Amino acid sequence: MATGGATLPEDLWSLRADPILRYVQEQEGQIRVVSIGEIADATGLTAEQATVEVERLIASGFLTGPVTKSMGPTEGWLLVSPKLLEKGVRALGHWPDPGQRLIELIEARLASEEDQAGKAKWGKLLEVVRDLGVQTVSSLVVAAVTGQIH
Repeated sequence: MATGGATLPEDLWSLRADPILRYVQEQEGQIRVVSIGEIADATGLTAEQATVEVERLIASGFLTGPVTKSMGPTEGWLLVSPKLLEKGVRALGHWPDPGQRLIELIEARLASEEDQAGKAKWGKLLEVVRDLGVQTVSSLVVAAVTGQIH
């Protein structure tokens, strides 16, 4: 797939996004400015690739932003005290995936159920959750618990 004359790699996530998130994670807690050049050097990307991917990660809710332009002696694009947001932390596996947790809970109930009718019901629930999609079912459960069903 080509955009703007450039050919994008098949796996943008592992080649660009993941290394950037890991670099930002290493920098967290330090009150400092991180240049796009530093990110590019640390991840093996070009400055242009790093800029595009950082902007994409910010727009998608993985990183704090925005990218700002420095006009001083160190002219360039900068991130001030970048931090991972919830999606970034989850993407690196540091917070549990609530959907996966739901599957694990249902599987545990299924495994511990002694009654065959009960096992059949837990098995059907597991099948339905997998068929509908964990995210769909999880958001429905959250909406029900918080009273946000319309």
